Amino acid sequence: MRHLLALLAWKPNSFVSDDEAIAQIWGEDHPKDPRATLYTWASRLRRLMGTADSGRQDPGCSLVRRDGGYMLVADPGQVDLHGLRQLVRAGRSARRAGRPEEAYELFDEALRSAHGVPLADLSSPWADRVRWSMELELLTARLQHAQLALASGRCAEVLATLLELADRHPLDEAVAETLIRALYLSGRQGDALGRYRLIRGLLVDQLGQEPGPALRDLHDLVLRRDSVLSADGRGSTQ
Repeated sequence: MRHLLALLAWKPNSFVSDDEAIAQIWGEDHPKDPRATLYTWASRLRRLMGTADSGRQDPGCSLVRRDGGYMLVADPGQVDLHGLRQLVRAGRSARRAGRPEEAYELFDEALRSAHGVPLADLSSPWADRVRWSMELELLTARLQHAQLALASGRCAEVLATLLELADRHPLDEAVAETLIRALYLSGRQGDALGRYRLIRGLLVDQLGQEPGPALRDLHDLVLRRDSVLSADGRGSTQ
C-alpha cells in the first residue's frame, strides 16, 4: 500500500495507469492478480484519507480513480518531498537576490523535514532509483545550507552534518571542500589539512586520480592561512 502511495505522491495530480503502477511497483515479479491488489490498496488508502467515496472531492488530499489508473489529487506542498523542493527553490532565489539570511532560514526549514533514508521500507527498482535521486537532491541542499552557514559565521552549527556527509560520501570533493572550509574557519587548521590528506589518499587509492583544482587550491589557501578564506566567510576558489 505504501508503495502505491509513494508512486502517486512522486507526481501528485498526474495520472498513473494501472500498467505503469504494476511495472514500477513489481516489475516482472508481480502477484497473480496485480490489478486486484492495486484496487485493494487504493480502497485502504481512501479510507485512511477519509475519501472512501471516490467521487467526492476532498479539499486536502484524495485518491481518485480514472479510467485505467489512479491520481493523487493534492497541493504539492502537502507532500513532504515537494514541500521541501519549494522551500529549496525559494532559498536559492533568496541567495541569488543577495538575501543570505533569508536563504539560510529557508534551507533550514526545508531540511528540518528531511528525516532518515527516503523510502527506506520500500524495495523495487523504481524505489531504488527514486531513493538515489532524492538522496542526491538532499546532499546538494545540505551543502548549500552549510555554505550559507559558513558565510554567516555559523561554522559550529554545520560541522556535525558535514562530518556525517563526509563519512557517507568519502569521495565527494564538494563535501570535502565544504568540510575543510568549516574546519579551517573554526580554527582547526590541522584537522582541515588532515581531511585534505584523507580524501586525497582515497581518490588516489580508489580512483587513481588526484583531487580536482578547486580542492587543491583550497588546500594551498589553508596551508598559507590565506586571508581570502575569511574575507567573506567562504573564500570560494571556484
